[in-house]
Amino acid sequence: FEGSSTLRDLDAGNFSLLSERPLRWLFRHSTRQGRRCVAPSGSAAAERAVEALNRAGVGPDGSRPPLVLDLGCGFGVSSLGMAFADPSCSVLAVDASAHCIGFARAVARRWRVPPERLQHRHSNARTALDVVATAYKGPVKLIMINFPTPFAV
Repeated sequence: FEGSSTLRDLDAGNFSLLSERPLRWLFRHSTRQGRRCVAPSGSAAAERAVEALNRAGVGPDGSRPPLVLDLGCGFGVSSLGMAFADPSCSVLAVDASAHCIGFARAVARRWRVPPERLQHRHSNARTALDVVATAYKGPVKLIMINFPTPFAV
């Protein structure tokens, strides 16, 4: 991708999260994928994400930023949008599909969102809720529930 016209356009600010070209590409990509939604039974992935967010977001007074929890994040468009919409928040995005989580992480890297602000994890929704309720040390601002997805039906 280095030196590609897409990266130059991204660096120049010619694309936004809602630009037609990236959304068309994401839709084409998602319709070609087989989506296997088998979430892991353990809570280790969600626990690691909450620990990372707890470590990263400590303010000078010891407070932590509000958390946005994105359940069923799919390819990560909603979580990426929340990370850009409110830079003061941390975002934890989970999905039952490992493929979707891998894609969402790649999109977040491409849009240069630091992992200390946005964590994507392969987990089920109930486990993520339980881990956030017991382990996150800051307030929860929003819980987005995004399932089932249209192309999984």
